[in-house]
Amino acid sequence: MPAETNNFRNKTKSKMTIEQLNAQYGKIPPQAPEVEEAVLGALMLERDAYITVAAILKS
Repeated sequence: MPAETNNFRNKTKSKMTIEQLNAQYGKIPPQAPEVEEAVLGALMLERDAYITVAAILKS
């Protein structure tokens, strides 16, 4: 009696490219993670920092 094979693991999943993910979700990956971490950290530490940098961050 031949053993049954489970094919659900053998199916290939289509991997989306960065461009496809961006088009679907409207997001882009971080361009400079260190800079983004520094800005977010500063915004968390300084209460009035967002007011100062809001115009820069929106552009």
